[in-house]
Amino acid sequence: WPKLTKVLGGWRGEELTVWTGRSGAGKSTILNQVVLHLAGEGINSCIASLEMPAKSYLRWAVVQYQGNWNPSDSGVDSALKFMDDKLYIVNTHEEIKESDLFDVFEYAARRHNCRHMIIDSLVRVVLEEKEELEAQKVFVSKLVSFCKKFSCHIHLVAHPRKGMKDSDRPDKSDVKGNSAITDLAHNVISLWRPEDDGGNEDPHGDVLMQVLKNREIGTTGKIRMKFNKE
Repeated sequence: WPKLTKVLGGWRGEELTVWTGRSGAGKSTILNQVVLHLAGEGINSCIASLEMPAKSYLRWAVVQYQGNWNPSDSGVDSALKFMDDKLYIVNTHEEIKESDLFDVFEYAARRHNCRHMIIDSLVRVVLEEKEELEAQKVFVSKLVSFCKKFSCHIHLVAHPRKGMKDSDRPDKSDVKGNSAITDLAHNVISLWRPEDDGGNEDPHGDVLMQVLKNREIGTTGKIRMKFNKE
């Protein structure tokens, strides 16, 4: 998306991006689109889609690649050929220990040259520290160190705190958990589905993407996006 590239300056290596937004705002969908674009650029990604089975994630990716909710057999074959050796899916939708996740990501980086890692989402990672807030800080710090060690970019989905209404526009301070999650991140992006007072969809776009933090070049901004149901 040219507008996002203009604001963010592109995806840089050795960085961590935190994605947030209410349930149904489109975090997973938009991240999938990012991954497919990267594949088209010849860049490999490893996806820990911890909230859905690998086969469901793969069907989702095929649909998005084809832009067709019911692709033909040849369309499926074409999509899988496009993704071959570009997308690596962690074959679990259960909770995963942080040590196991780092082992998988290191293997993906060394063996398959994956340069982007996706964690969807933080709540499905079993953290090692006993105290939750401290555990989150330690884990995110490890993610930043991993990015630097393997010159990769990690995308972490972090849900907003409870108590927010669906109509509330999320900000950096609304990410659930330790403030270190966004403090340590290089970039923070939120997604919000705006509605007017009558409950109708915003006529200017289905989703408002907001770059809330951009450590490298400092620019922030908003990008209105339309959702293609097919």
